[in-house]
Amino acid sequence: MVFTEEKDAGQALKTIIQSQSSFKETPSIIGKYKGLDIFIRKTVFDEKYIGLRGESDFEVPLKISDKGNIQRLVKIVDGYSGEIDFFPLLLFHYSICFSITLVD
Repeated sequence: MVFTEEKDAGQALKTIIQSQSSFKETPSIIGKYKGLDIFIRKTVFDEKYIGLRGESDFEVPLKISDKGNIQRLVKIVDGYSGEIDFFPLLLFHYSICFSITLVD
């Protein structure tokens, strides 16, 4: 299934979570978002987390708001686009710092 509305996606996420009571500390893949796996995991304290898995895992606490849960997942991805845009500037800054150090 593909969802275009955050509210609908959040309700589907809630249904999946409610239908499975056996989540463990090891993340369980429950879907995909922008090519990344969506997972859920439960801590030993019965706290649930949802997240995205690419080369690394990034997670946020599962809350009551269906739409809010989806928005938190979206922010994980959106946050990286800002970091990716900023990274070349950061590299440029460090290269200047490095060349100044070499001259001294």
